[in-house]
Amino acid sequence: MRMFLVIFILLFKSIDAYGYETAAKQAILVDAKNGQILFEKNANNLMHPSSMTKIMTTYIAFQNLKSGKMSLTDKYITSEKAWKMEGSRMFLNYGDVVTVDQVLKGIVVQSGNDACVVLAEGLNGDESSFVKHMNEVAKKLGMTKTHFSNSSGLPDPTNLSTAKDLSKLAIAIIDTFPEYYYYHQIKNFEYGNIMQFNRNVLLGKMGIDGIKTGHTEAGGFGIVLSAMMNNKRLIGVINGLSNDKIRAQEGEKILNYGFNNFQEIDLFKVKQVIGTTKVQYGIQRMLKFGVENDFTILVGSIKENIECHIKYKEFIRAPIMVGDDVGVITCNIPSIYSDGISMKLIATENVRGANFIQKLWQNLEYVFSLR
Repeated sequence: MRMFLVIFILLFKSIDAYGYETAAKQAILVDAKNGQILFEKNANNLMHPSSMTKIMTTYIAFQNLKSGKMSLTDKYITSEKAWKMEGSRMFLNYGDVVTVDQVLKGIVVQSGNDACVVLAEGLNGDESSFVKHMNEVAKKLGMTKTHFSNSSGLPDPTNLSTAKDLSKLAIAIIDTFPEYYYYHQIKNFEYGNIMQFNRNVLLGKMGIDGIKTGHTEAGGFGIVLSAMMNNKRLIGVINGLSNDKIRAQEGEKILNYGFNNFQEIDLFKVKQVIGTTKVQYGIQRMLKFGVENDFTILVGSIKENIECHIKYKEFIRAPIMVGDDVGVITCNIPSIYSDGISMKLIATENVRGANFIQKLWQNLEYVFSLR
């Protein structure tokens, strides 16, 4: 494998982006566009996600709606198990017939554990089968440390996730199901003559439009927040707080930190040629390449060292067409919390394959270069 390192020193308007702390036991702040980590605290530590588990439940519901396997007008019957669910409830009665639309509102707005069981049983026949699917989806989304034990987040020592995994889920639900994301913006919902209000008291502030609160004794108070300001969307996850008032304060605080202390810059544009690499068996020896899409990053100080590593495909062999895969570029800012942001590299030109004589000559050159 070939690899090389590029160092960029970027100068721009001074921004004080440091010195931030949070009372949360676990926290992460990421750029929703590319997953860039702007802040983290114990973000990979296992924690009890409580009702933030329900984000995966709604993800699977949206998945079924989008595929056409389920519609918002479909009706499910409330089982005895759903009716007897403890904790936060939509207040469904045994035998109630409810639409998918009502159930989703019950899950998102009222954090109804009973609504989660109705949805799980309606889609998979029983909750355990639904939970198995939850874990399969989590694995596909790269939630490597997550294990769900139920559909609602009710206390269970094996229902575990991390702040980082929940941020991945948040980005996935926004990117994959924009047509259904509005459910997370609903502030109140009435069922059975009982009006209940969304526990996310930050909805509507600072561009906050979701996503889900959570609370259990083991996990403390937590929230997954999504907010859009100035065409920039941030995802914040905090957990392990002592009460809902501090949760709201810390939620505002982490988003304020992100919006006020970071600005977006373009590293590379989609049609920009950013380098060349050798190509095998082509009528030309070098290939120009660039990024698949505009490559942006959030930065937050007067001077940042942005390190970009390029990892090429093992064999780049003609014929090559514009858009063909060349490798991956990964960039990160060592001075702030970041795992690195990656984007596919593609060919920006066509390279025709060499003829037999040209290939033979190239092989001979390669053999003699090894001597």
